[in-house]
Amino acid sequence: MTLPLNMPNDPETQEIVFDAFLSYSRKDVEFAAKLDKTLEAYRPPKDLNVPQRNLKIFRDEGDLTGTEYYEAIERHLRQSNKLIVICSPEARESKYVNDEIRRWVKLKGLKGIIPILLQGIPNNEAKNDQEALKAFPPALYEEVHKNENGIPLAVSFVGIDINKEKIQKGKFEGVWYTLLANIFERTRDEIEQRDRRAQARKRSILLLVASILAVIFAGISFFIWNQDIATQRLRGAKSKADLEAKIQKQEARRQEQRARETATQATLLENIEKDPTLCALIITNLDPTLMPLGALQTAHALAQKQITKHVLRGHKGEVTHAAFSPNGQWVVTTSENGTARVWRADGREAPVVLTGHLREVTHVAFSLDGQRVVTASRDGTVQTWGGNGTEEPVTLTGHHDWIYHAAFSPDGQWVVTASRDRTARVWRADGTGTPVVLTGHQGEVTHAAFSPDGQWVVTTSDNNTAQVWRADGTGTPVMLIGHQGTVTHAAFSPDGQWVVTTSRDKTARVWRADGMEAPVVLRGHLRLVTHAAFSPDGQRVVTASMDNTAQVWQVDGMGTPVTLRGHQNPVLHAAFSPDGQRVVTASRDWTARVWSADGMGTPATLRGHQNAVVHAAFSPDGQWVVTASGDGTARVWPVAEMRASIGLLGHQGAVNHAAFSPDGQWVVTASDDWTAGVWPLTGVLTLLRGHHGYVFHAAFSPDGQSVVTASRDNTARMWRVDGTGTPVTLKGHQNPVIHVEFSPDGQWVVTASADDTARVWPVAGTGAPVTLRGHKDQVWHAEFSSDGQRVVTASGDGTARVWPTDGTGAPVTLKGHRTDVTHAAFSPDGEWVVTASMDDTARVWPADGTRAPVTLTGHKGDVWHAEFSPDGQRVVTASGDGTARVWQADGTGVPVTLKGHRTDVTHAAFSPDGEWVVTASRDNTAQVWPADGTGAPMVLKGHQDRVKHAEFSPDGQWVVTASRDKNAGIWAVGWKSLLATLQKRTTACLTKSQRINYLFEDDQTAKDEFEACERRYGRLP
Repeated sequence: MTLPLNMPNDPETQEIVFDAFLSYSRKDVEFAAKLDKTLEAYRPPKDLNVPQRNLKIFRDEGDLTGTEYYEAIERHLRQSNKLIVICSPEARESKYVNDEIRRWVKLKGLKGIIPILLQGIPNNEAKNDQEALKAFPPALYEEVHKNENGIPLAVSFVGIDINKEKIQKGKFEGVWYTLLANIFERTRDEIEQRDRRAQARKRSILLLVASILAVIFAGISFFIWNQDIATQRLRGAKSKADLEAKIQKQEARRQEQRARETATQATLLENIEKDPTLCALIITNLDPTLMPLGALQTAHALAQKQITKHVLRGHKGEVTHAAFSPNGQWVVTTSENGTARVWRADGREAPVVLTGHLREVTHVAFSLDGQRVVTASRDGTVQTWGGNGTEEPVTLTGHHDWIYHAAFSPDGQWVVTASRDRTARVWRADGTGTPVVLTGHQGEVTHAAFSPDGQWVVTTSDNNTAQVWRADGTGTPVMLIGHQGTVTHAAFSPDGQWVVTTSRDKTARVWRADGMEAPVVLRGHLRLVTHAAFSPDGQRVVTASMDNTAQVWQVDGMGTPVTLRGHQNPVLHAAFSPDGQRVVTASRDWTARVWSADGMGTPATLRGHQNAVVHAAFSPDGQWVVTASGDGTARVWPVAEMRASIGLLGHQGAVNHAAFSPDGQWVVTASDDWTAGVWPLTGVLTLLRGHHGYVFHAAFSPDGQSVVTASRDNTARMWRVDGTGTPVTLKGHQNPVIHVEFSPDGQWVVTASADDTARVWPVAGTGAPVTLRGHKDQVWHAEFSSDGQRVVTASGDGTARVWPTDGTGAPVTLKGHRTDVTHAAFSPDGEWVVTASMDDTARVWPADGTRAPVTLTGHKGDVWHAEFSPDGQRVVTASGDGTARVWQADGTGVPVTLKGHRTDVTHAAFSPDGEWVVTASRDNTAQVWPADGTGAPMVLKGHQDRVKHAEFSPDGQWVVTASRDKNAGIWAVGWKSLLATLQKRTTACLTKSQRINYLFEDDQTAKDEFEACERRYGRLP
């Protein structure tokens, strides 16, 4: 493996298993046991930037002595992040407590010691006659005096009645939060405030669940009562006693189902952040008629997270390494159980198991032609295998200790190995001949690699050096000397002219491979550097460090490195994508992350592993990532699906508008790049080229066969959906055409223009248009009534007007707004018009203008958009005050305020069933809200600039968004589309135990269903 995590006498590379080691006198065992239990029951609030899991505490409950004691305690101290010392007069006299403190200081220094004062007084406060009351063990007190700032002040639980008082509540609550602050290395206020918010949220959820259960229970009770009455009236009814027994049995089943639904929802809420894949599998396996509360919102949240494509299960121990084959069709993994496995990268079929090693397999690699695999093991041997595992392996023997690393030469003819026996060796891959033994390192050789041309080998050692050798062993090696600590990794640049090394001295260094010139020292990490890799073009280096970060550097060391910050534990591995645009990192915080190499944007976090992620790598085409974990599994993740939506990418300018076709199978977009785009939901973009200015708006014809576009070039154009033929150009406006729509029968088109007019054109393009004149400023919007007999227009002159489509007769002028009317729309029955204005109001008018409007007041900013619900009973408005509002169309009652966007809401629309509202905002998001304001919105994140428009598909299952970031997006928001999305994104299966725990299946059913799932993907015969 890249970094030998268990190198002897190296505390920084020891796996951290426990958050704290509890050191105490046996006389204080009662308090220690209660503290242990309370700490392990604590789970940090989700918005505290620490790993989201229960604390793990080591508390020795035995009475070890001699060698047994020292070996066990040493190991557990190494594996602990903090040392909690319970201080009392008894602890002061305990040889075990003092020994544990001294061992900690020797291993890790002063950092991480947390004293707790339980009884007695601090030594420096004791008077001459109070010697017996001193509480600090000498080993601790000595260190306090050596370094005043080295150890936190004691947390005091003096006076606690362990049988009556709680450690975390009552008068010791403040002390408890101080202790947590020391453990998490956060401020007490930060933890306490977030904890209180989390508790408040939990109480709200419990109250909500209780309320819902109460309502359900009341409904069921009413239902049962009705059933009881009806049953009594049936001829031949059973006796009352039998009926009551039946009802009780039904109620028991219903209560059991409710309990399961509540438990399922609790599981989803608990795991949605730490294991999205598990939640997705639970939801897609639930009975769709028995969805738990909030399942739609949960499914949507999952659709926006990174979900494992498939889980590679079968190893019986930690998976230490995983890599793709050169063609990307296969994945190879290694494990501490002594095997390697070769899997199909698509997760189908059972793996080929490579058995033969007697101890942990430490590293595995494909040859560049993908035909062979090499494995290195702690049993001191290397084996080379045919890629399909059907041939007997070639075993390379000769090393006298563990082998840390093995790799093929570029031509696949040779293998280089690095060993704990202080040598590296170059072998013929077929096992013939005598290996070249590279001797000279004064310490263990931890890594070895060929140069790209196969002529050279670089090796690293724990004697603080790296060496570059001729692969044939001739000549004198080039010594790369300068590191002040163990060199953990080395790699050649793509051109073979440079070598990068990493070290425990907290630096990486870039050397000329010939040793000429001083190295470039990459200095900035705060702890040892575990791994480094060149970018494909050789111009940058990425480093991973135990300081929880990765950094991207220029190879010449110039400029400031890009720091990839976010992991909560050491970063063990980092690598560039094949195009150099992204970086993947693997961390002990149980996650991997995919970052933009320039540090911009938010990384995609790959959650789901249940232990440290020790390795992560891209596939050769950059479309996939494989991760290896201490939880015994590897996972394959689709990089292309690390967005919540289907991205409609192709425009070179802002996308101003996007809309679905009437059948929901196509999307049309309008862009600043002078084009419109027609996109099938699956297929290739058709660009409609011909305009000579921004395209502001585009719309489908009712039959979906044509598209009409509005442009800054003063024209509108009608196109065939497939882009064939010559578009019909509608010329006549003297200024930009802002908006365009087809009539309901598809025979006419209406255009709105900055030349103060609207025009109605025959679709055939023949004959003069009807010009609707009268506005004194630009016309922002125009649309037909549902019967096509009228047109409503909205203008910058502060009015809206309702016109006969044929232009005969005078228009009805809707006058009352104090400034620009930005939008106007008919109600579904055509009897009313709603207008939106920059005067902060919307108004609902009778379309014939015979009565005064209903004025909808309350917004604190411009109202940009307003439209009716499908039943015409409500109106939704979008405003510059950052909110949308849902009003009764007659102005009665209090509007529902949809508040959550950080800035202007520019568009809002109802779903076809009127149950939901989608909003578009300048905060780069769209949000989908329950129209009645209950529950949290679904937030559609992913755009990098303002979202200008959003609307539902005709079936309400999808939302399309248009953004200034040059992209449009299609988002699953309905239950069917979300389930289809989740099912498509993973081929993983719930295990038997997961099906029992989360789906409440019996043992045999769970076994059968798991095997059936695995069989569907060919992983079982």
